[in-house]
Amino acid sequence: MRPLAAIGAGVALLLAAVWPQPEMGRFALVMLGMVAIYGGAALLRVWRGALVEAGQIAGLALGGFAVALGQCWRVGLDGEFALLALAAAGLPGAAMAMGWRCGTRREDARFVTLASAAALLLVVAGGLGLPEWSLAMVIAAVAAALLRLAALAEDRRVEWSGWGFAFGALVVLAGSDDVVRLWGEAADEPGWQGVMRWAAGAAMAALFAWRARFAEGRMVAQGVAVLLAYGAVAQTVPALWVPVGLALGLAMLAEGARRLAVGRMAPALGVALALVALWAAWPLGIWLGRVLLSLVGEPVLVRDLPGIGEVARRIALPAMALGLALWRGGSAVDAVGRRIGCCVAAVLGGVAAHVAFKQLFALGSLAEVTRLALAERTLWEAVLMGLGFVALRGRIALARFHPLRKAGENVERAVGTCLIAAGLGHLLVYSVVLHNPLWFPQAVGRWPLLNLLPVVLALAFVALKVADGWSRRMADGVRMALIALFGVALLRQLFVGSLLTVRGVGQVEDILRSVLALALAIGFLLWGIRGQAQAANARDWRIASLLLMLFAVAKVFLFDASGLTGLLRIASFLALGFSLIGIGWLYNRLLREPVNNSATIAA
Repeated sequence: MRPLAAIGAGVALLLAAVWPQPEMGRFALVMLGMVAIYGGAALLRVWRGALVEAGQIAGLALGGFAVALGQCWRVGLDGEFALLALAAAGLPGAAMAMGWRCGTRREDARFVTLASAAALLLVVAGGLGLPEWSLAMVIAAVAAALLRLAALAEDRRVEWSGWGFAFGALVVLAGSDDVVRLWGEAADEPGWQGVMRWAAGAAMAALFAWRARFAEGRMVAQGVAVLLAYGAVAQTVPALWVPVGLALGLAMLAEGARRLAVGRMAPALGVALALVALWAAWPLGIWLGRVLLSLVGEPVLVRDLPGIGEVARRIALPAMALGLALWRGGSAVDAVGRRIGCCVAAVLGGVAAHVAFKQLFALGSLAEVTRLALAERTLWEAVLMGLGFVALRGRIALARFHPLRKAGENVERAVGTCLIAAGLGHLLVYSVVLHNPLWFPQAVGRWPLLNLLPVVLALAFVALKVADGWSRRMADGVRMALIALFGVALLRQLFVGSLLTVRGVGQVEDILRSVLALALAIGFLLWGIRGQAQAANARDWRIASLLLMLFAVAKVFLFDASGLTGLLRIASFLALGFSLIGIGWLYNRLLREPVNNSATIAA
């Protein structure tokens, strides 16, 4: 019959709850009597009985306070009811103290039931007796106390209860008004209250990350601690400088992580890195949008890019801090973590460098694009390729900053190759395809050969020396196309000046284009003959020579001859004939197989 006492306690609580307008004194006497009758008996039997007695004590404490609050609460009585909650917490607290030395208390959920009821009443007492803004601090303190109690009592169930209260603290923080400061908006309340709230939550999460026995929970708590610490900083630092403070925090976190085992602080570093990336997302999005538009031929104007101050705070300084973190704390994470960090730092640093570089020429109109865009692109490509070659030669000394020297040397080679590839790709996409001076208005310079065209060609050829290691045949194809375009552009500049898109082609220029095609064909053939013993793809140069020759022949017969008269027509056919004879002689003289070839005889 002993378990039936809990039913009696429940009926008594229900009767007290429906008591219509009780007088406070009589109500207090009835409640005290109820607690004495049912609670006293449960206290005597709780550590000799079963879980039902612990539930009875917890129910009396929580239910009795709830009934009293519902029947007697009035405006202005918050302090009195806070004391009543503390007194109610004394009932499960007394039961816990009585069973502290009980050897069987770890075998079931009696102890955690009592501890959870007492903790909940302490939270209610703090919520009623303290200012409303401190509720998150109270819950965080109670959660930390439960974690400590779990360690002292050697009862892991109490730790699970602490995790529940910790989650409650996060919910309260997420619902507070100052949460808007996390993304740069201003809150209604003073900042110091928010600092205390978020700092208390961060301390609680850090304690769980340090002391909790739940391994997966420790990883989550570590990341949450960083997030809440960031929230505390965001309450005091002006919104403009929050990304800078976050970046400095990442560097400090990496400095501390290097003293711990590998991977121990990976969740915290990952959350900090994610926050840095989120703050950089908006200017990065603006920059990426303009870059994507440039791929369809839309010039990138400086006014369309994010402001230099915004880029410095959200991208450049975080990139520097991330680089410092990788240098100082790179050994605290595994190889995958280092690669992710390096990629993020490279993206942020590259975008910041590009936006800063765009300020040098500050192209703000299409007229300025026509006048200076080719010079701007050429300088940018030269910078990229120059840095790439410096990295390939090990002059940046990235290997010194890497935990493994050999891996650091591989990083240097990878960085150098990527920079050169980026410069070459930028040159081919923009200066050769999209914004080629032959069909897009671009000033190349007034003087023949003393202009930007040879510089662009030289940069491409230097970068293609590295590309030979990837695909020699493809690199040679690009070389042929660049030489042909360069010859046409140079010829065009001789007649029209700096701007090559001027309409109309004169008769002499048109004839010289045919001559240029013949000259290039002869040059490609000679190069193919010279390199046939050294390169397996020398045949490609000879094929290109043949195609150029066919183009020149077709152009002379189909177009040039119809527009020429007299001696010019005769001269054009003579030049074409002698060129064909010369090419035939070269093939017959240098490419034919000798008669006494031993391999042929053997065959």
